[in-house]
Amino acid sequence: MIRSAFTWLLNLNGRWMRAMGDSCRWRFPERHALGIPVLLLGVWLTCLCWPVQGLAEPPSEMSMIDAGEMANHAAPPLDSHVRGNDGNAMDSGLRGNDEQRKPPNILFILSDDHRWDFLSCVGHPFVETPRLDRLADQGILFSNAFVTTSLCTPSRASFLTGQYAHTHGVQNNLTTWRNENVTFLELLKKAGYDTAFIGKWHMPGRLPELRGVDRFITFTIQAGQGRYWKCPLIVDGKDVPARKPYITEDLTDYALEYLEQERKNPFCLYLSYKAVHHSWRPPPDLVDLYDDVEPVLPKEADPWITSTRGNIFVGTFGKLEHHFMNYARCVVSLDRQIGRVLDKLDELGLAEDTLVVYAGDNGYFWGEHRLVDKRWPYEEAIRIPWIVRYPGVVPDPGRRAGQMVANIDLAPTLLEAAGIQVPESMQGRSFLPVLRSPDAPGRKAWLYEYFQEFPYNVPGTRRSAQIPTSISSTRAGTPTRSTIWSRTLVRNKT
Repeated sequence: MIRSAFTWLLNLNGRWMRAMGDSCRWRFPERHALGIPVLLLGVWLTCLCWPVQGLAEPPSEMSMIDAGEMANHAAPPLDSHVRGNDGNAMDSGLRGNDEQRKPPNILFILSDDHRWDFLSCVGHPFVETPRLDRLADQGILFSNAFVTTSLCTPSRASFLTGQYAHTHGVQNNLTTWRNENVTFLELLKKAGYDTAFIGKWHMPGRLPELRGVDRFITFTIQAGQGRYWKCPLIVDGKDVPARKPYITEDLTDYALEYLEQERKNPFCLYLSYKAVHHSWRPPPDLVDLYDDVEPVLPKEADPWITSTRGNIFVGTFGKLEHHFMNYARCVVSLDRQIGRVLDKLDELGLAEDTLVVYAGDNGYFWGEHRLVDKRWPYEEAIRIPWIVRYPGVVPDPGRRAGQMVANIDLAPTLLEAAGIQVPESMQGRSFLPVLRSPDAPGRKAWLYEYFQEFPYNVPGTRRSAQIPTSISSTRAGTPTRSTIWSRTLVRNKT
């Protein structure tokens, strides 16, 4: 009863703010003064009393296995390799002409919170991304790419290690990196690569002495999130002020300088942008971009859902349309900087010898399911953009691949491309066969998991544990909160 009253109070505040939002845009102090104490009270009561509820529906176009059926699909042990465990083994090892290829240069570009459908090459109604479109036309766009945990920190650790969060230990944005974790950068360095990590690290605790990295440029300000303007950097352990006022451009400059260095060895550059994470500050020349466009929100959304249902905690307070349009502008800015990197590869004559992968660390909700942020396991959050260009290996540039890939598959793919044996500890698997042939099989399943973190009211596992070989339900047809939604086997319907 008391909890219901608290919930009603917070939702009443949201409805009041929505009604006022139609008549004023950013005159919050004048028109919304009465709403501030109600909002703060609702936030406080939400922290204390908001009941954690299950999802109302599964992600669209995905098949979620219930707890009873999931018992028949045991997840891999912590020390095992995923290859073959889900009944769909993929080829490993280089074949044919690939055996004669010299190890490629590797460029991995990672963005933050970039939704899979915010690309003009997949039909976005107004966002224009000509450089990423070009990359897709010269390579392969994966239309079924996903993350195993839809949250910045664990997803990034999975890209680096090829492991699920329950294995690499970076469970959420509050858990630290384990120094014993082995990254693909470390293995590439041992094989003779020059390596660099430039950009967002974003894992709690002190910066690691990242093994196998010759050049380590990152930032720790604002809990590792960085900021769009005048973001100080840490360059090989030394504090350095921003050289350019805009972080996306500054990181790109460092990347270009790295590419220009003379070297005898192949290189691997891990370029990790802050964009397009909130608080979405586009560069000055893009602040008015798309002002003539009317943003179309999902039918279940409204301008002020950012202050209801616990959405207040995700850092997007204010009218949804305002943030939505700035997000779009930041995507355009990101695309422009990626174009500079691709142009530099062309200029230096490196493009034909470089494997380029672009991906996002997770998706984002813009009002779908009345949510903002990315933690809930709906398709808008777990699905990501994934583009691969590999000249000489991809026989049909411009292909749209429907095979499923996951973030844990990046590391084994890069290692196999470099001719390096993939460790059994990596739970992902190479998708090189899919690059070589449109008929190669992809994954049939992968595991989604989410570990709880305060103050977000998303069902999840509260502690790290090995995935059980059987899962039971609390009563018929009602799986426990910490099994069905925090650890869910996702299968390809095809």
